[in-house]
Amino acid sequence: MNIPSKSLFKPAQIIMNNLSYRKKFLFLGALSCSALVFILYGFITTLNHVVSATSDKLTGLTLIKPISQSIQSIQIHRGLSAGIIGGNLDEMRQSRAITERLVSENINQFEKVLPADFLQLDEWHTIQAEWRSIEQSGLNQTLAKNFSVHTLVIKHLLDFEAVIAYKYGLTLESSINEFYLHDTIINKLPQALELLGQVRAKGVGILAKKSLSADEKIVIQQLISDLNLALASLNANLLKVATLSNSVDLALVANTQAINNVAQKMINIIEHDIYNRLFSTPPSQFISLATDLINQGYASLYQSLLPASQILLTGKISQAKHSLLTTFIIATTALFITLYFLIGHYFSFNKNIKIIQEAANNFAQGHTSEHIVLNTHDELAQISESFNTMVDGFNNLLTDSHQNALRIQSIINTALDAVIQINQDGVISDWNQQAEVIFGWTKKEIIGKKLYELIIPEQHRQAHIDGMKRYIKSGLKKVIDTRLEITALRRDGHEFPIELGISHIKTKDGHEFSAFIRDITDKKQSDELIWTQANYDLLTGLPNRHMFQNRLDQEIKNAKRSKNLLGLMFLDLDHFKQVNDSLGHNMGDLLLKKTAQRISMCIRDSDTVARLGGDEFTVILPELCDFIDAEKIANHILHQLALPFQLDDEVVHISTSIGITLFPNDAETSENLIKNADQAMYQAKSSGHNRFSYFTQAMQDTTLARSYLITAMRNAVQNNEFIIHYQPIFDLSTGKIRKLEALIRWQHPTDGLISPMTFIPLAEETGLIHEIGDWVFVTAAKQLKQWQLEFNPLLKLTINKSPIQFQSDRGHQHWLDTLKELDLASSDITIEITESLLLESTSKTTEQITNLRLQGFKFAIDDFGTGYSSLSYLKKFKLDFLKIDQSFVRHLTPDSDDAILTKTIIVMAQSLGLKVIAEGVETAEQQQMLTEAGCEFGQGYFLAKPLAASDVEALLALSLPVPELI
Repeated sequence: MNIPSKSLFKPAQIIMNNLSYRKKFLFLGALSCSALVFILYGFITTLNHVVSATSDKLTGLTLIKPISQSIQSIQIHRGLSAGIIGGNLDEMRQSRAITERLVSENINQFEKVLPADFLQLDEWHTIQAEWRSIEQSGLNQTLAKNFSVHTLVIKHLLDFEAVIAYKYGLTLESSINEFYLHDTIINKLPQALELLGQVRAKGVGILAKKSLSADEKIVIQQLISDLNLALASLNANLLKVATLSNSVDLALVANTQAINNVAQKMINIIEHDIYNRLFSTPPSQFISLATDLINQGYASLYQSLLPASQILLTGKISQAKHSLLTTFIIATTALFITLYFLIGHYFSFNKNIKIIQEAANNFAQGHTSEHIVLNTHDELAQISESFNTMVDGFNNLLTDSHQNALRIQSIINTALDAVIQINQDGVISDWNQQAEVIFGWTKKEIIGKKLYELIIPEQHRQAHIDGMKRYIKSGLKKVIDTRLEITALRRDGHEFPIELGISHIKTKDGHEFSAFIRDITDKKQSDELIWTQANYDLLTGLPNRHMFQNRLDQEIKNAKRSKNLLGLMFLDLDHFKQVNDSLGHNMGDLLLKKTAQRISMCIRDSDTVARLGGDEFTVILPELCDFIDAEKIANHILHQLALPFQLDDEVVHISTSIGITLFPNDAETSENLIKNADQAMYQAKSSGHNRFSYFTQAMQDTTLARSYLITAMRNAVQNNEFIIHYQPIFDLSTGKIRKLEALIRWQHPTDGLISPMTFIPLAEETGLIHEIGDWVFVTAAKQLKQWQLEFNPLLKLTINKSPIQFQSDRGHQHWLDTLKELDLASSDITIEITESLLLESTSKTTEQITNLRLQGFKFAIDDFGTGYSSLSYLKKFKLDFLKIDQSFVRHLTPDSDDAILTKTIIVMAQSLGLKVIAEGVETAEQQQMLTEAGCEFGQGYFLAKPLAASDVEALLALSLPVPELI
């Protein structure tokens, strides 16, 4: 046990020594009472916080029911509207009108109980505006639009409910039973009921119109999949709620099972009736079944879950208040008791001190028979007893030497360390009990035998003998009066680590030595475990980032000294996240272990494999003869990791991307080597995965240039450095300008004109494409309106739109607002898109294209023929124009393959109702051939290059309006 240094308490000693006992008691009493009051204050504050927070939760619960009623009524309105729109079902119109009034009443009622600060939120105004829009639009919507607007307002209500739950702490600082109960109320049950509502709306709409498109089938299949997951999650939560909360009736679980059964009936109707396109179930029967099911879910919320939560929170407040009162009473009582006994102790102590003082004075005056009698059993009684002993044994101050020896022996025997005594010949003369425990020899067995023969390992025995002789002869201390770590030998022959201290005593017979020995096996194991955890990855057993850095620094020093080539590989697994997401993290961890084993089998004994974290590995390759050695190892790793992995019952296929950098060719510091290898790895990934790539200075230059360009591009948006050129599109039969394609250019203040091929990919990658695209639309639209007013009111505009812009949730309302402000028709704008966008289209892409077409925009497919062309998407998306890529037009000559392909594309497009625009018209012969083949429009350098706005105006002045424009 470590005893604190006396100097630590010196200030306290000085203060206490300068106070009388009365002041000491007052001082200590004040400190004790202050500490007790402070603790009481902290506890009361904590309990008050519990009461306040729980009261807030109760307030929040009162808002859950009205907002849930609003959601419930809007879900019913969505389903009834779907039935009417899909099949013009008049029997649902009256129910829909009643439900519409109920929604408005519920929203108004909720607004009355909503706190003022929530009424000011934009989210609440948005919900009101969306519902008013639904009321105003009535039934003049498509099924998809009806479903979309209803679902959007429900989503916003659910989000608003989450905001309320967070505001009032329903999802924060909860016990386990509160958590599952509130999670069910706020998340699990509303999500399941909303998905049921969406299935209801989709199902009744399809049954009403008695048709099912491929897209509708995909949507409803996804909804059913999401519904099954939501119901499973809800069931799990409710089981936990019923188990943990005494206030929730177990009948709730049975009710949930009934909900599952009815939900399965809905799913059976969809899978057997709708999927098979029988449509035999009446829409009214389906909506009635779904509505009863959803109402049953809301009944569970209103009648079981919300009351249970209120009971739980009310009980929590009551318990906290009771604890508060109990604590206050106990603390106050303890305070008074402390003061009572403190004062009593002061009087008792003061009285006994005076008795001892008087007795000491009497003894000093010669009354040697004076004894002290105190009616106490504390330390003062011990002092009095010591005084009496001193009086009785005044002439016997030294105790018997034999008793002293026994006392010392007792101390030695109870010591926590082994204590061994030997003479100058190394013969053991004493052996305590802890020595018997540590070494296994009893005292009877060991006394009289030589120490080095029994407990010192053979490799250390001669050093022990020589050291004793040297000390006895010269007195030179090497191990005497010091502590050192060494190994010792147990009786069973097992060596173990010890901490050893040796002291020396000179006697009349020679020399004696005392050895104090402590077994430090546990300490060594603990130190080794800590070192291992600090330097090795716990999952794979490979060196971790810390040890990797140390090894790399050391190998760089070795390479500098020996002038050898050093390689560093950076490995990142391809598609590892898909394994984690599909099979779970346990399978992902197993894959990482097996990956580490395979990589380790591919390297040399002198190499180091490390795991930096996640699915990133590194390999240090010292003493390379040539870079080819690194390439061989990389190929070996690629081959091994491309082989299938057997993970329990699953077979997984992955690959890896490897970046390689060399010292001193590429860099001379560990930091730069790591950065270079990382860049090379990303180069390998961008080249298609499952390969390696060397770091080169060109790669470094490219990276720096790319970073510079991204920064400059952000500034370009703010500094208005972008400009637009316009390339005319001509009617090939008349030679008149029909349209102008807007082409963005970047006029950099120092680097000059930068090609879109350079900065557009970076804009897409960084997200700036959205801001740039909006700027192009607004600027070009304003320019078009000006030209229509000045030159030709029938002039049209073509704008390119990046696929990335279709993946955003930004919408296009600002485009429509711009056109309205300019009094410009949306049909005057053609949006050019690529084949890849259509081939890889998602539901979001399809929805955006559909919405834009409904708003009147035209669509053209750009560079047709360069990708994986498909007639199906041309029919599916109902495009307006097809632009033949310039790679076909550039080499267009009579009887060439390009001529045959171009004519075929023109015929195919016209048969599908598309007008054709040929890009890259460079010669009069090409124009003539395209015109004869039936191509309506063309653009290219032969006709006109991309021009600045002023040059376009000069050209427009020569082109008169024509009666029919595209």
